[in-house]
Amino acid sequence: MERHGVPETFLGRDYELSLFLDWLTNVQSDAPWILSIHDAEPDPARRGGIGKSWLLQACVALAQQRFPHLAVVQVDFFRVADRDRLVVARRVVERLQAAYPHWQARTFAQTLETFAAQGYLSSLYPEKDVADIRIRDSLSEALARDVEELLPLLPPGVPQLLLVFDTFELVERNPQVAVLGLGQLFPERYGLPHVKVLLAGRNPLDWQHPTWRGREREVLDLELPPFSAAEVRLYLLRELAGLLDAETKAAGMTGLGGSGENPAQTAESQTRSVERLYELTAGRPILVGLACDLLARGLITLPELVAFPSGRFEEQLVVRINDLERPLNWLILVLAHVYHRLSAPLLSWLLTQVRLAEDSERVSVDEWLAALRRLSFVRIAGEGDELALHDEMRRLVVHYCWERQDPDRRFRRELSRAVIAYYEQHAGQALPEQEWQASSVELLYHRLTLDREEGLKWFERLFSPAFLSWRSGFARTLLETVREFEPLLTPPQRWQLRVWEARLLRIEEQPAQARALLERLLQEADPAWQEEQRGELLYEQARCALQQYRFREAIQAYEQCLAVAQRRGNEERASTLQGQLGYIYRRLGQWDEALHYYFASLTYHQQRGSLAWYANLLNSIGHVYRLQGRIHEALRYCLLGLRVREELW
Repeated sequence: MERHGVPETFLGRDYELSLFLDWLTNVQSDAPWILSIHDAEPDPARRGGIGKSWLLQACVALAQQRFPHLAVVQVDFFRVADRDRLVVARRVVERLQAAYPHWQARTFAQTLETFAAQGYLSSLYPEKDVADIRIRDSLSEALARDVEELLPLLPPGVPQLLLVFDTFELVERNPQVAVLGLGQLFPERYGLPHVKVLLAGRNPLDWQHPTWRGREREVLDLELPPFSAAEVRLYLLRELAGLLDAETKAAGMTGLGGSGENPAQTAESQTRSVERLYELTAGRPILVGLACDLLARGLITLPELVAFPSGRFEEQLVVRINDLERPLNWLILVLAHVYHRLSAPLLSWLLTQVRLAEDSERVSVDEWLAALRRLSFVRIAGEGDELALHDEMRRLVVHYCWERQDPDRRFRRELSRAVIAYYEQHAGQALPEQEWQASSVELLYHRLTLDREEGLKWFERLFSPAFLSWRSGFARTLLETVREFEPLLTPPQRWQLRVWEARLLRIEEQPAQARALLERLLQEADPAWQEEQRGELLYEQARCALQQYRFREAIQAYEQCLAVAQRRGNEERASTLQGQLGYIYRRLGQWDEALHYYFASLTYHQQRGSLAWYANLLNSIGHVYRLQGRIHEALRYCLLGLRVREELW
């Protein structure tokens, strides 16, 4: 195929690049506008590390060569800060302004500046959760007005915006984290007629997920296999050309190679070794790249490498990272443990807190970071100089290297203490929301490393406020961070983790999955623990049933939950449940039952509960009276509710 514009360093994938270009060029109204690239591997545990990110970069280069004025927005959900709708929207605006210099999103910029000046975009804003919906509504409306002015400037018949989303598996349960407009589904078009979206993730799209249900025609699905034997051969010959040529030349100078072979035999042996290496790596670029890194540094020879047993090849390859020169070998382990990113300031701080180098070794942070960048499995974590391991390589390094070097986790705890101290230095600063989320996730990881019990308490303090649906992406990131420690948790901690996950699934509008998870939990968990958590378990079951419109089941679970709260003397909890029961009976048209529960809840909040809840209940009672045709009583309660709200504001 035509590869003009594709970097010379990118080999193979001709079919995928050709398909991408055909898809990008086709802007007919009935053409798929989303291209979903995912691993072809059927076993989820073996997915990852097959070169999706490399392919995306080649696709971007090809698109920019074919359409020089195309606005291209790249988002990598590996980076916590990119899992934010405002970050994505800002990036879209920036790229559109660069592509169409005569257009400026002035209304959007002014609205954004207003919110920033009022402190709404700060992580320290006291009513942040309440403000988020107002921010989304105002910004999406402002951007829509700006885009109306852009439409006459857009060229017809060509793609106008290419959105590229990498590491999609990290947000696949709740992709709405990247959507600004209320009521819009992922991915967002931002009001443009010819938008193309390129997705890359480990897993195929779930057509039963609320985001994708019924949208099969909008998506072109592309299964990405590992490299072919020919592609691996090309890569190895390019990366190791000097090494292979040297072996052949040595055989020619002596008449025999080091193994007693002549040049022709040496070349034939190399070919067999390359073919064997393809078999051992299964064509996974992450392993092929690591093998080349080790071979190029002379840490192992090709014959030694291909002599590794098939069943232990991955293990024996990855542990050779420990043989890299100091301190590069330790830096890779540090990079795996600091979790999401390693910056020059953080590395400089770690050097003052943890012994990463011998006294005789010259320390140059810039040189060390530059050495890391030259490794095939190190990636740029953000738009600046922050580095991270490829997510699959991080898993391999933790499993095969850290567990051997630090079996009691002593050194990792020391690193975690240093990272926590680094972030706590900046704890009082007002950070942008996305930066606050990123640092919070990293702090959670390191607190869990030091003390699982205290780390879980920290998690719950962050997780509970994030329940609101427009921040559920942050909640999902927090939960996945805790799940990394699941093998180290006690049984009660693991059971509680299941409850949190069920709650999050419900918030993510997946009540069937949440319900199934709760049912499995009831079969697995200890009866004594279940009795202790009975109220919480019943509440989650009730909410799932309500979300699925199974009102009778919801009532049954709510009533049992109410009985538990009353038996334990929890009046506030009981009043909340009574209000929710009133709502369900109102939905069923059973007015007397609805009023019974509403008034029961009203009594508590009128005396010592929440005035906001009190106002809501007055309005709800008025609504029931209106439905009964009792207009005067309805008006009286609604006016009472209005008066309470006026006092609140």
